[in-house]
Amino acid sequence: MPPRANFTLYCKLASHLAMGACLGALFALTLIMSNAANLSDMMTRAADPQGTVALFVGAISSFFAVGATITGFIFMQIEGR
Repeated sequence: MPPRANFTLYCKLASHLAMGACLGALFALTLIMSNAANLSDMMTRAADPQGTVALFVGAISSFFAVGATITGFIFMQIEGR
């Protein structure tokens, strides 16, 4: 691949990463705010509630970001054939 094609691939993958991270954070915050499975209650009783929320949101958004990036890469490779 020429260098320009690699640059556009990286830009597209970065946009998929950002979209996945935003959707993951939105999903995690929705779970916390809706108190699904008493998640909010459990987090407020933790030793460090703010750290627990930050860790939960960070982990969920990371999972979504990696998944969206891999999916975007696969779709781009299929599209290129």
